[in-house]
Order: sequence, then structure tokens, then C-alpha cells
Amino acid sequence: MTKTLIIATGRCGSSALARAIKENYLCDEWYDEPFNPDLNTTNEITGIRELNEYQEKTYNFTAPWEDVPPNTVWKCLLTLNNYPKQIWDEKPIEEFFVDFAKKFENVILLSRRNHAERLYSMLHGIQHSTWHFQYYPKKITVMPGDTFIQINDFMEQNRRLEYISEKLNKKIFYYEDLFTDQETSEKTWSEMIGKVNDYEATWLRWLQPKLRYQKDLYQKGDQPK
Repeated sequence: MTKTLIIATGRCGSSALARAIKENYLCDEWYDEPFNPDLNTTNEITGIRELNEYQEKTYNFTAPWEDVPPNTVWKCLLTLNNYPKQIWDEKPIEEFFVDFAKKFENVILLSRRNHAERLYSMLHGIQHSTWHFQYYPKKITVMPGDTFIQINDFMEQNRRLEYISEKLNKKIFYYEDLFTDQETSEKTWSEMIGKVNDYEATWLRWLQPKLRYQKDLYQKGDQPK
């Protein structure tokens, strides 16, 4: 596998999928939301895009977006303005990714059927910073202002992905078919990417249901202390 692009709505398992692809196909690197200004910034001295240190990831995003290095996996979300700033006035984000996808041999479109769970996960992340680890659900409060903007963008992500799907003639895959029993998950993976020799190892490490970030508060033997 040389160049793989995951275009996803937020909170649908795209990070775990990207890591699984990198590990399975021995990719040199995976780029995590390279156009997200909250994760990557431009060094004012060198002009190079760099990962914010607080994320404690193992890479720096140093390649310009026009040049996609071989043997890499890119995970990009369709959230507001998460594409190169210099072309914000030229085209909307969905048009950018229709063009950007042409630089890749393998393009995966990923979302989640259960929009209520995805919305809850997004709001929970905003209010409790539960973006990258498992958590027990806590109370969330919907307030005017930024929260309404984020909810509107949440809905727009679905429309953007459907537009990209139509333009690229690509199927949208779903979280529920990947983070599930091994047989269903393997069928989904095979359709997305192709078969692997030992899918059980991939499923156990990255995609089995108990690895989902939101934990069941009432699961026996797994209550918070």
C-alpha cells in the first residue's frame, strides 16, 4: 500500500483505522488531521507545518500538502476549515478533498450511522476533553454560541461526505460495520482495503467493540470507582 487517504466525519473511529492500516501495511507514517489548526501549526520562522508538542505524537507534519509522500496514511476530517487556509476563499472543503483525493491510490470514506451517538461523542469531547481515550459518559450541557456552531458543522459534515462520495463514486463505510464482531469487521475491511493474512490480530488490537471510546456505565465488572 503506497498512499491512503481516509476522509471522515468526526467521532467514527478514523484514528484507530489509520493506525491499523499503518501497522498492517508497514507504512512509513500516518498523518493525523494535518490541516487541523488545533493539532498542527505553521512555524513562524521556518514556515513548516509542525505538530503541536502537547499532542505527544511521534511525527512532525513537514511535507507540504501538494506533495503526498509514498507509503503514508492520511486521516482527514470534514470539520469546519480543516483544509489549507490559502484556498479557503477559492473553494469549499468538500471540493478541496474531491481534488486532493486524486493524489492517492486508496481513498476511504468513513462515517457513522448513529448520528445521535456521534453527536454525543463530539459534545462530550468538547466539554470533557475525551478525544483520544476510553471514558464513562458524563453529563453534557448544550449552550448557545459555540455549541450551536459546532452542532451545525456536525450536520454539515454528513452533507460534505455524501457530496464527496457522489463526485468520487466511492462508497461510504460505517463505524458500526468495522467496530463489531470479527466476521463482519473483516468483510468491511476487505471491501475497503483488501484481505490481510491475520485479520484476527488487527481486530483484537484495534477494532474489537470493547475498544470503543465510550464505555458502558452498567457493564458488569466494569463500573467506575
